[in-house]
Amino acid sequence: MGMLQNCSARAFDTLLTTIRCKRPIFESKTRVMPFKATGILFSEALALVAAAWTINATHVIESGTAKGQSTEILARVLGPSVQITTIDNDARYSLYERTKERLQQWASVRCLKGDSFAIFPQLLPTLPKHSRALVFVDGPKYEQGLALALAEFAVLDGERNEVEALRREANESHWPVFRPKSAIPNAHGAQWGID
Repeated sequence: MGMLQNCSARAFDTLLTTIRCKRPIFESKTRVMPFKATGILFSEALALVAAAWTINATHVIESGTAKGQSTEILARVLGPSVQITTIDNDARYSLYERTKERLQQWASVRCLKGDSFAIFPQLLPTLPKHSRALVFVDGPKYEQGLALALAEFAVLDGERNEVEALRREANESHWPVFRPKSAIPNAHGAQWGID
């Protein structure tokens, strides 16, 4: 368990350093956006963007588009070099067409309508071999969201053999933990992973 805690502490420290260094960039690019009560909190979005910066993400894959606030923030802040794919089944809000139209202004954003459980297993293996994808499960929620996250890692682990599970089970106090099989350079050039 000490190795797991050590990894978590180092990853968290790296994320905090990225947030401190790049927060002004985040704020300058999101300043024009009004807060939407049904969207992602800006503090959560900063952490999400910092995670993408930390792993030098080339792709972000989001499950649960809704009104697209998190997608817009990702596109504004990460810029055109990071490809963003957002997926929504549109069963709950009927917002897909309006959201897709609004997000068209960012060439790096691709909106897909459908079930993430069906789309992820097809999408993830098609990413370029050396891509670095940040996968963000914003919907479905609760147990279904966890099941989707586990299914995504199973695809990566089974197809590309790039991640391994340190802990697969989940309960009220612990989430599954996965790590890359090789170290990934962070935004500052240092390597993170588990020794």
